[in-house]
Amino acid sequence: MNGRIYTVTFSAVAVSAAQDLFEITPADALSAKVFYIVDQFNQAKTLITTRQERDTVADLNLKAGIKAKDATAYALAAGYLHAGLALLADKAWTEQYELTYALHLECMECEYLNRRFEESERLFAEINRNARNKVDSSRACCAMIVLYNNIGKLHEAIDIGIASMKMFGVRLSQNTSKLAVLRELIRFKIRIKKVGIENIADLPLIFFFKDMATTEIYTRIGLPAYFT
Repeated sequence: MNGRIYTVTFSAVAVSAAQDLFEITPADALSAKVFYIVDQFNQAKTLITTRQERDTVADLNLKAGIKAKDATAYALAAGYLHAGLALLADKAWTEQYELTYALHLECMECEYLNRRFEESERLFAEINRNARNKVDSSRACCAMIVLYNNIGKLHEAIDIGIASMKMFGVRLSQNTSKLAVLRELIRFKIRIKKVGIENIADLPLIFFFKDMATTEIYTRIGLPAYFT
């Protein structure tokens, strides 16, 4: 009984300390203190009950996870990101989409970097089921293409790329004949000749999300396509 009272009291103190520090910390100074604040909140997560508080702490875990990831502390980063995911509501994909998407995407990448590939694949499937738009889906697909490429699943990497391109109306196939490849190379050379190699740097920049997404996918699947 005394142990339980001590735990509850300690948790209450931790939440109070975290709330006080969070409230007085300017936004531009939050990054420097985010680990301490989040650790205090996470120690007392059972006392964080309101939806607004839980979303706030989930967002803080996202920030801490990204900071740890940038420092290559992938296991620590995944811990923060999973803590953030655990705080989300059951309908988070509809009620807090941006936060939910960011937590899943960052956690998926961290688990891959932490060599927990099955967990990374599980998170990828979750994103694929719930992504609101093609661009968000393609960002996750690009990350998974890199994962599959690095662990030797080259055909799986290409399959994801092909499926992603299909979302944007671009149809590709793994079973391409040499004649088809030659035909596309000739078309490419003709277009380059019309533009002029010296003028390529002056072409308009890509601003449309669709074009940026498809270009990124093309770039990602180039390596596994070459080796298969």
